Amino acid sequence: MGAVPDYLEEIDPYSAESVELWDELPFWSAPFGLMLLDRVPMKAGQVILDLGPGTGFPALELAQRCGPSCRVIAVDP
Repeated sequence: MGAVPDYLEEIDPYSAESVELWDELPFWSAPFGLMLLDRVPMKAGQVILDLGPGTGFPALELAQRCGPSCRVIAVDP
């Protein structure tokens, strides 16, 4: 077999490089999350399920936008 491509190599989530990239992720993904949230109908009293929220940006933003009458549940493997 040939060499393993870079994108298939195991990543150490505790390395300084990985942590730095993880810290930057919300900065780069936020504009796309905001576009998505602009299209989600929101009203008082909703229960919202966010599957695979990653850094939690969409779930946190939904909780802030919908207020205390809503319940936001985020599940990530």
